[in-house]
Amino acid sequence: MGARNLPFSAGTTVSYGLEYEDAIAAISLNAAKILGVDKDATNEEIRKKWIQLSKELHPDQLRAQGVPQELIIKSEDRLSEINQAYDKIKSLRKIN
Repeated sequence: MGARNLPFSAGTTVSYGLEYEDAIAAISLNAAKILGVDKDATNEEIRKKWIQLSKELHPDQLRAQGVPQELIIKSEDRLSEINQAYDKIKSLRKIN
């Protein structure tokens, strides 16, 4: 299911002694938590949440609202984390 992007295959033990399938589930669950969606959320729900968060945390949007620069920098870090989580879920689920 997304194994082509991962450096290990089914039956392989990965970090923390997890089997491949457990490692995939852990990655997906962590990414879902970062996005603030349920682990069983549909692809469309995940995509909508990612778009919502991306718009809310976009630096240009925050500057237009007069948010202080130090908070914009923090939001950029959070936006990066959200994008990475979405990319992980997207590759695991093969979302377009």
